[in-house]
Amino acid sequence: MKTRTKTPSATVTKTPSFFSSLATNHRYSFVLIILVGLLLYSHTLKFDYTNMDDKTLIADDKAFVSKLASIPKAFQLDVFKEKGGTFYRPIFVSSLIVDGTLGKMSLKVYHFSNIVFHILSACLLLLLLVKLGIRREVALLLSLLLTVHPALVQAVAWIPGRNDSLLAVFVLSSFICLMNYIKTEKGIQLFLHLLFFCLALFTKETAIVLPLLYLLMLKFWGNRPLISKSNVVALSAWGVSILVLILARNHAIQTSQGAHPVEFLANIPNNLPALLLYAGKILLPFNLSVMPTIADSSIVYGVLIILFIASLFFITRTKFSLLAWFGACWFVAFLLPVLVVPKESAFFYEQRLYLPLIGVFILLSELTIGNRTAKWYRTFNLVAIASCLVFIPLNYVYSLNFSDKLNFWGNATKTSPNSVYVNKIAASVYYKDGNLDMAETLYIKAKDLNPNEPSINNDLGIIYKDRQAWDKAISCFLAEIQITPSSDKAYYNLAYAYYSVHRLEEAEKNFEKVISLNPDYTDAYQSLALVNADLKDFEKARYYTAEAQKRGVQVPPDFLKAIQM
Repeated sequence: MKTRTKTPSATVTKTPSFFSSLATNHRYSFVLIILVGLLLYSHTLKFDYTNMDDKTLIADDKAFVSKLASIPKAFQLDVFKEKGGTFYRPIFVSSLIVDGTLGKMSLKVYHFSNIVFHILSACLLLLLLVKLGIRREVALLLSLLLTVHPALVQAVAWIPGRNDSLLAVFVLSSFICLMNYIKTEKGIQLFLHLLFFCLALFTKETAIVLPLLYLLMLKFWGNRPLISKSNVVALSAWGVSILVLILARNHAIQTSQGAHPVEFLANIPNNLPALLLYAGKILLPFNLSVMPTIADSSIVYGVLIILFIASLFFITRTKFSLLAWFGACWFVAFLLPVLVVPKESAFFYEQRLYLPLIGVFILLSELTIGNRTAKWYRTFNLVAIASCLVFIPLNYVYSLNFSDKLNFWGNATKTSPNSVYVNKIAASVYYKDGNLDMAETLYIKAKDLNPNEPSINNDLGIIYKDRQAWDKAISCFLAEIQITPSSDKAYYNLAYAYYSVHRLEEAEKNFEKVISLNPDYTDAYQSLALVNADLKDFEKARYYTAEAQKRGVQVPPDFLKAIQM
């Protein structure tokens, strides 16, 4: 994109609006963005865990995230501490550690940081748009739209959603510094650009597409050859940074245990409709979901939005300039990683729209450049203001779905009813909350969607075990064993059910199966001691009691005395 030299016509400058007056002073613009962000999201400070990754990453990992000394370890591990994992995001994990340490594990601190990252992104967007030659009042309105957009709620109200707002902070900063470097060729600007690029890479793998957009920036906004002395340094540094990321990631994650890259590419045809799914939420964010799937979403909105944007350019006779192409490429580039999401985890979370949405705003800003009439500017501004006013209540209402686990999973089951995973996990949440009826309903629904899904029959059997409906429980545990013959938990639960109805020989047989599958299953030894005591086989009872004691089980003195017969 070449620097814009055209200015709006005189008729425009003679009709100042509140926003044009406000936008002339960056300080007031930033204050407005900060106030809107704080007021809109302040209620999220009271939000609890959703039990979708947040509790696992924070409460269940307190020993790790409550010490600053854990930060170096974050660069050596997968997000979930799995050697064969998928997600290598050390900067994201480090942010959780900083909050956990300084905030003493307070959820309010985590939520406040999410708000700060979001507001900072909006302020940086304002700076970037102004540097790209966008009118200040338009830049302010687009930044406010980012602040209040309902599709970005997940990035703010859900603690793990900060991964995308944090990424946006580093991406936008890197572009601002690159533009400063192109203009001044000062080494400090290049250094800061590379620093923010590295931070983006280690925040989320999506940042690997950035060099493509940097090249567009160098070529079109810098208006000079790509291969020049000043550019070679940047090109080399990008390559080295990506190489360092790959080496660090391979060290932390044993990728050989996971899927082969070709397998990920095979997911692209199935995921292509996701592009339309995301496109639809840009201007029509009415079909939002905490865990959206293609099967339970409509691509109609996406088709309508693409046609609408195309018609705007056609009706206003706006040329698809370098700036518009840059915005379009930005949108596509940051959505490309979504296309390789595996089928079993194909949830198209809305916080992933964070950066692509900025690309669309850059694209739309092309409509406000040049000698437009005052009427056109007023119309554009009024539509943007009206959109903000509509988005604010939508944002607030939708954000309540992230207030706690029941609201979160209630929305998930309502908006993604055909997802086996959603129904299964929601059932476990309701079970732990004591709502056995709802848990049973959801487990049965998940089972109907996929009769061969592992663990569902076992979990459903536990519900019947709690109700002492032993025949149903036994039937479920047997079904689970048919699906997952290596499930030591299913065999243990089956043995327990047999013991509860005094089918002692069958109980003994299945407890022994548990030990053959998992010799460290401590409860199985203690249970075998009880079964053999009831069978009057005191020699076996003493043997299994001793094995249980070796594994730290405290055996009641009365039982020890009883089996010495």
